[in-house]
Amino acid sequence: MPRARHFFPESAILIVLGLFAGFCIYEAWTVDLFLHPDLFFLYLLPPIVLEAGYFMPNKAFVSNIGTITLFAVAGTVFNIFLTSCFIFAFQNFYDFQITVVDTLLFSTVISAVDPVAVLSVFEEIHVNKLLYITVFGESLLNDAVTVVLYHSFHSMVRIGQAHLIYQDYTMSMMNFFLVSGGGILVGVVFAVVAALGVNSHGLGPLHRIRGNMDRFVYEQILQNVMLPFARASLKVRYSFQQDNDSKHTSNHIKTAWAQIPQSVLTNLPRRCQAVIDSRGFAD
Repeated sequence: MPRARHFFPESAILIVLGLFAGFCIYEAWTVDLFLHPDLFFLYLLPPIVLEAGYFMPNKAFVSNIGTITLFAVAGTVFNIFLTSCFIFAFQNFYDFQITVVDTLLFSTVISAVDPVAVLSVFEEIHVNKLLYITVFGESLLNDAVTVVLYHSFHSMVRIGQAHLIYQDYTMSMMNFFLVSGGGILVGVVFAVVAALGVNSHGLGPLHRIRGNMDRFVYEQILQNVMLPFARASLKVRYSFQQDNDSKHTSNHIKTAWAQIPQSVLTNLPRRCQAVIDSRGFAD
């Protein structure tokens, strides 16, 4: 897998593996399987969004929230209506009749794009932080916009374009702002509750290690936790000198620790915090 990731994007490899797994299930399973939209929205999508939000650079996201929201909301809505206009403009070339509401529903389905491969390339070439967080944040928020619009347009399709009245359009617009605002409110409330719960249980950010420390444990933390994480995310490599002089070794370790980027310290795996807390090395 590491060699394959060097030549192919990770997202492309996962797509191929997914196709292979789907083919095996299709051949081995005798019962027809269907993926209901509610199953995806309620059980599959939340963990993906949670993982993306958990490892998101918070400061960069909040600092550029205006730009991200503009692309995610206004840009997605503009993309949906523009795509719908193009589809409806060429309706004479189709072998079937299509309504405006149908084109809006189809445009909503194809407008939410998650540039997974693009973000992987951005991480490899270390692009500007503003460009990265704009693309990442837009891909994270546009899902919510398309989900709300999809349900609104789907309700219109079920009613039928011929039976739609002015109140239906008004309710759809009000529902968009109500669901969006309610989702933000619920997210903020649960985020605050989760932050308070994590902070009270000692699972907060990693504290700076200080004082006399056992040499073996110090090196184990750096080599088994810090370095694999740094190599995997930032391609950073460090070397340690094995020396019987504890003071000399301690100086090398402190130098290596100071060279670790702050982003790595911020996104440390929680197991490192657990190791440090269990041995009493935290501040």
